[in-house]
Amino acid sequence: MKDAMIIDNAMPDNIVERWKDHYVNNVRLTLSRHEAKESDPAFLSTFFSLQDMYTVFDCESWLLPYAQQFDPNIKIKNLTRAHLNVNTEQDKMVGHIDINPDRFVDDSFYVSCLIFLNPKIDNYVIGNGLTVGENEIENVFNRLVIFDGRTWHRADTPIDNFVRLTGYFSFSNIKGLETEAVLRTSSYKEKNVWYR
Repeated sequence: MKDAMIIDNAMPDNIVERWKDHYVNNVRLTLSRHEAKESDPAFLSTFFSLQDMYTVFDCESWLLPYAQQFDPNIKIKNLTRAHLNVNTEQDKMVGHIDINPDRFVDDSFYVSCLIFLNPKIDNYVIGNGLTVGENEIENVFNRLVIFDGRTWHRADTPIDNFVRLTGYFSFSNIKGLETEAVLRTSSYKEKNVWYR
């Protein structure tokens, strides 16, 4: 498997401003996500809609090209999951993989993309990054981390009153996806309001 790829200042400035506005004015959170198994504690999350992917994130202009640097076979139609994770100090994360390696055949891919989305980060916040494999990655606003979905990773939850915001996007060509324990709903099974 490839090492994780890290890109700072991944979103262009105009998209950063759209994200900030969207988060303040439109995001509705639900206490419904589980890290890997239904028995894991729930944490706050919300799905990004297909409309969000275009009107807020303009994902084809920056996310797709970065993902294609990691795996050139990725196309926009391979966007499988997209959601915002919100972690605070009471959340407990144990780590997981996004896809069971047994699901892979020769030309399969599952690429996980995580971007740190809290613009209020400062240098004194402790315990809010990401561990991918053996690598500790610091939480820096607008830092994109791309890795193979078979790689074990864990959100490092804050130990103070900081709110950790991360956008999660995955690209895959594997049919009928399931994680190891839980079938996760795709946010793209909803009807496309633009009939694309």
